[in-house]
Amino acid sequence: MKKTFAIILAMLLCCAPLTACGGGNGSSSSGSGLTLDKIKQALTDAGYTVEDEYVNAANKSADVVAGFAVVYDLPGGSTMHTPIMEMKSAEVAKENATAIDGYGYNVCIVNGKFLTMCGAKKGVVEYEAEKTMLESAIKGEPASPPPDLTK
Repeated sequence: MKKTFAIILAMLLCCAPLTACGGGNGSSSSGSGLTLDKIKQALTDAGYTVEDEYVNAANKSADVVAGFAVVYDLPGGSTMHTPIMEMKSAEVAKENATAIDGYGYNVCIVNGKFLTMCGAKKGVVEYEAEKTMLESAIKGEPASPPPDLTK
């Protein structure tokens, strides 16, 4: 089941700008006191656009508690709607990240039970600035103002 989730999620993330479905906001906290709502608020306060929608496959997974999407532009004019998800536990987040990373289309970023991912080709990150931005965002410490990732 987890492999199926990973395959579907990895495939849908390639089409993230085109596909999204509604989801709720989570407010449960990780061991560090960080919550999905705090991550979302930090991104909003730093000037990022966030949406309460995130990738359809994530909504249907029993492993996902809640999530939202952070919106940003990449070189070539691609607008990304990248999910930031709260998983059932840190262990579940790591398991899903390992499965998703194995397909080579995304590189997952995990912070406790929070999971996001950046684009990759054959497991190699395409845009280092995107990865750096998402790493800080999932810690609740996004760069302000948002960096220009189109360069």
